[in-house]
Amino acid sequence: MSSGFYLSKELWLGIKSRGLKSSMLAISVISVFLCLLTIFLLSWNMLGMSKDNILYAIFKEKPDKNLPGQLEDLISQEDQVTQIFHASCESVKNCNIPEEVRRALPSQTSPFTYFRIAVKSSPDIPVVEAALKSKTLDQYLIFVNPEKGSLRQALAQSIAAQNVFLLFILIVFAFTVVTVIWVFRVLANEWAPELETLYLSGIALQSLRLPFFFTGILFGCSAGLVTLLLFFLLQLGSFSPDSILRQWLPDLAQPDFLANLFWRLLGLGLLTGTIIGGLSAFGVKLKSN
Repeated sequence: MSSGFYLSKELWLGIKSRGLKSSMLAISVISVFLCLLTIFLLSWNMLGMSKDNILYAIFKEKPDKNLPGQLEDLISQEDQVTQIFHASCESVKNCNIPEEVRRALPSQTSPFTYFRIAVKSSPDIPVVEAALKSKTLDQYLIFVNPEKGSLRQALAQSIAAQNVFLLFILIVFAFTVVTVIWVFRVLANEWAPELETLYLSGIALQSLRLPFFFTGILFGCSAGLVTLLLFFLLQLGSFSPDSILRQWLPDLAQPDFLANLFWRLLGLGLLTGTIIGGLSAFGVKLKSN
């Protein structure tokens, strides 16, 4: 293994212009795949980053003393509801609510009262909202779904969209593998004199394939960092409450989004690089062999 690291270092230091350009291409293609894969995993809460799935219900006007308790009983009857939080705020400025909720508040409402309704999953939010409206609770409440229009809920409501997105990711993955295999052939040609010399001096072919395996891992980890940069740029574009990016991928609005994504992306990059590096290294052949 140590000889593999040594060979990798020596080959990387001697990389030529064509090999360097090809390596940049491989990292770019892997980055695109990781970006799409991360968006898909975020859409299905499969990275363990999503917060509670919340539906807000704001009273249109100051309620009578007993009304909140009566409505809370009606809301709790829904199977998808896991928790109900009843609160009042003296002013919008001092209230810890999402920007989407602030904009939905009636202009004359200050102070105001609201319910914070937690449900089992993001796709359950529109289901609960429709059920509560069918009970005519909308005569008292304004319902605000912070994830309305998000990719997460769009995919949840269409099996066809799920399948198309997944198929697209698989196609991109296949294209990524083919591209990286081609890049490794370019690298093998660039390093051919050194590899031939090492092979003829008695170094086993498997040992000579190790640098390509480690190069695949390096590509994957580098692509993970590039993808993190892409999400940083996406987050910059989602600061505005009216941003389409923020509506499409609500996770971008979380303050700790990039910090939580960092190690997950490195892990995905490492896994992708290991798989692609292993497949590509196995196909490396020498003319003397």
